[in-house]
Amino acid sequence: MVSAPEHTSLRLRDSVAGPQIELHGLGETLDVSWQAVPKQRPGRTEFQATTLILVQIGVESIVLEAYQTVRALRGSLNQISVKLPGDFELLDVTGKDLQDYTQHEGGRVDVSLTSAVDETRLKWTLSAQRGADPLQLPTLTGFEVANARRQSGYVAVQTIEGFHVERAGAEGRFVHQVNVSDLRLFPELRAAVGTGQVVSAYRFLRQPFRLTLRLVRIEPYYTVEPRLFLKLAADRAELEAVFRCQVYRGAVRELTLRWPMQSPDEWNLSPSESAEFVEEVVKGSSVGEYLVRLVQPRTRADGPFEIRLRGRRAITANNVEFPLTLPAIESSAQSPAKLVVALADNVDAQVRFARGASLVPAAAEPEERTDYPELVRGLRRMAYRIDPTDEALNVRVTAHEQQIRTETAIRLSVRPDQLLVQQTIRYDVAYERMAQARLLVPKPLRHAVAFAVRSGAEGEPKRVSVSWGDSEVDQLSRVRVTLDQPRLGTFEIIAEYAIEVAVKRSERADAALPLVTSAVADFQSVQVEVETDDGASVTIAEPRWKRFVTLDRASVWIIEEHRSQIPLVVEAASESAISGLAFPRVAVWTVFDPAGKSRTCAVLQCRGRSRRLTVRFPSDVVVESFWWDRTQIADRYITREDGQQMTFHLDLAGLGVDDATGHLLSIAYVSKRARPFGWSEEHGVVLPLFAASVITGQTYWHATFPSSQHLFLFPETVTPLFSWERSVLLWYRRGLLSRADILRWIASPDESADTSGLNRVPPILNGFFVAPYGNSYLLSTYGLPSELSVWTMSLPAIVAIGAGTAFLLALLLIKVRWLRSVLSLLALAFVGAVAGVWWGEAIALLVQPALLGVILALIAVAIDTVVKRRRMVTMVPLTAPSDVAVVGSSVQRAPAVGVADQADVANAMAPPPPASEPVSASGTGASP
Repeated sequence: MVSAPEHTSLRLRDSVAGPQIELHGLGETLDVSWQAVPKQRPGRTEFQATTLILVQIGVESIVLEAYQTVRALRGSLNQISVKLPGDFELLDVTGKDLQDYTQHEGGRVDVSLTSAVDETRLKWTLSAQRGADPLQLPTLTGFEVANARRQSGYVAVQTIEGFHVERAGAEGRFVHQVNVSDLRLFPELRAAVGTGQVVSAYRFLRQPFRLTLRLVRIEPYYTVEPRLFLKLAADRAELEAVFRCQVYRGAVRELTLRWPMQSPDEWNLSPSESAEFVEEVVKGSSVGEYLVRLVQPRTRADGPFEIRLRGRRAITANNVEFPLTLPAIESSAQSPAKLVVALADNVDAQVRFARGASLVPAAAEPEERTDYPELVRGLRRMAYRIDPTDEALNVRVTAHEQQIRTETAIRLSVRPDQLLVQQTIRYDVAYERMAQARLLVPKPLRHAVAFAVRSGAEGEPKRVSVSWGDSEVDQLSRVRVTLDQPRLGTFEIIAEYAIEVAVKRSERADAALPLVTSAVADFQSVQVEVETDDGASVTIAEPRWKRFVTLDRASVWIIEEHRSQIPLVVEAASESAISGLAFPRVAVWTVFDPAGKSRTCAVLQCRGRSRRLTVRFPSDVVVESFWWDRTQIADRYITREDGQQMTFHLDLAGLGVDDATGHLLSIAYVSKRARPFGWSEEHGVVLPLFAASVITGQTYWHATFPSSQHLFLFPETVTPLFSWERSVLLWYRRGLLSRADILRWIASPDESADTSGLNRVPPILNGFFVAPYGNSYLLSTYGLPSELSVWTMSLPAIVAIGAGTAFLLALLLIKVRWLRSVLSLLALAFVGAVAGVWWGEAIALLVQPALLGVILALIAVAIDTVVKRRRMVTMVPLTAPSDVAVVGSSVQRAPAVGVADQADVANAMAPPPPASEPVSASGTGASP
């Protein structure tokens, strides 16, 4: 009989050498075991037993589940005798062939089968109580089958979280430890191994085996992420502490809470809101220490959980600093705590550490967080990151009374015989929410005003209910506007009403515009915007008001003081009344000739209505022509007045123009001013002047200079519309908008891609669109100044200044030894950077010739080095004849030849003068 593991292919065949076994699907490891067939002995049955024991260690007891397979090697099975572990109690035994079982003293159990079989399977269930020592386990033995020739099996140990098991010393017999993964081969243990709760596995090879184990507590590793929410009001401080705990190893049964309060009544603690996790909170062994005992041990498999604590304390004095302590829970790895301080509407607070350091603000967060408790929602908040060890804070709370600031903006729409008024009262409420707005309404407007509330300038107005008072004060009725919700910060109340005004044509009348005012705060400023039609005009008859005109022809008056009514002057327009024009877009083309003269064409996009338009130019300008779209305006529609300035009156009504919106007004003119181009000169263009009431928008100036002239400097009021681009080795400036882009921009009334307006472009522009013979630049400014000017520089000047300056600086750095240092390079770079900030375009223009100057300097230094090397002379020193030892030789050497003259050679060969030596008796001898 041959057995093989599951998922393998088994084949038996005979060969000359003997029986052969073929197995497929074994993997890399082969474990072979065999057993000889015993000789048949009549009257004796022999067994083979395999036992799989699952040890389940619980909190109070230990449960054994043993899966036992008994196979008859000889004979058949009809009764089995098994010895069970002595320290365990048998709970149940089951099996397919089980008929009955009998327990005997000593732990032996006789199992009777229903019939004689060759193999049977039994499942044993036993239990035992844990002893006084919670770490000590009963010794595992038993499940020994009588008359079994071979008995083996495995033991799988499953324990509670936070513990692992190990063998107690060297005790144990016929047992050795194996990998837990080996148990996956047995279907009975596969499910238990898959849960990950089997911590160790053992294999016994024969009976009786003995295995002694003990529990070892795993040191838990867990983290705590503290989030502290502190709400400060004028009379109290409330704290909600949320500790998010996560166990990564072992089991946590209790947590240590540190909360060193300054006094017992500092915090009034509320019952824990984490009843599902916390069983009780008791005082610890030291002051300020508490033990948070959990309902059941928490492990990694349970996932994160939160502990919530609440506290409340009174604030007895305003604007007085007081100490405040914060709780912290100890953990295996401390992480920064997040402190969120929420302020009531009417308080400000200063929070710092008790040790004097300031709190570090955390990153900005969304206005509302769903994970924030209700305690701090909807309030002003400040978030900080603090060290959990810093439990003590010093807090100062300052309570304020409600502050209300108001200003109003009135929008007047002039209609025949009436003024439509939309008055917006803008509130700025601080330190206390407002539920009702108290207003004063002039008596003529009582019950004639409709009120609405808007959250902001972009919000949608909401109608609100009002309650009118019975009493009147100074012809003013009191009214209460109930807001849709108590509001803090800025919001707007909109009042709409109408004023009857009767004015005859070509006459004027004075009128007083009554305003709705606040009963609790005067207006800080009043703004009036008037929209008129051709029927009438409205002005304010008070010189202290400041007047502005918007692009859509609306007049705006502003005064920064309180007003309860506004004096108006309403004037009906006559047939010849003139309303204003606006030029939202202006494009100017200027071409400079080599002599410095300029020819310009200004194209203005019109908006509004007008019967007559006045244009002024300086006296040194020659106007060539006026164009309305593609039609040149005839001289009979132009009235000219000469003086210090030339004034032109254009009769647009005579041209049949009713609405000028979308049309183009073009003016071509030549300037008599001529400044010849030199190395660097200022050149400009004069622009047409209009009345002060005419509004102009963005202006593009396209200027073309001779090819030898380049743009060098331009004023700060203009913006360059070009960028630097590289062409092979050199860089040049290229406009961001092409000619077609500018024409499309000036001809289109808006930002749409509609090109139908291009048919209004005057043909005179063709003279400015010839192939550029020079350098063109595009500049932009807002409004229409009287003159635009720039500085140009010739190409020789650019090369001379850029290359020459760089050449001199490079030579200085190379030739002057004390300049060759990092400090010199840094100083030069600093000066260049500062110059680039103020004159960026000029520096960018000079960079390319500067590189040429550096290259020239390097070439000059290289040439100088080569020349010096060729002029170098090798000087050979000559010694005195007395110092030369003449040695005989068969080789005759040629004399050394130098470059010095004969006198130098003679002087070099002359003997040196005798050295003065001291005279002594030995040196002079004795005279006779």
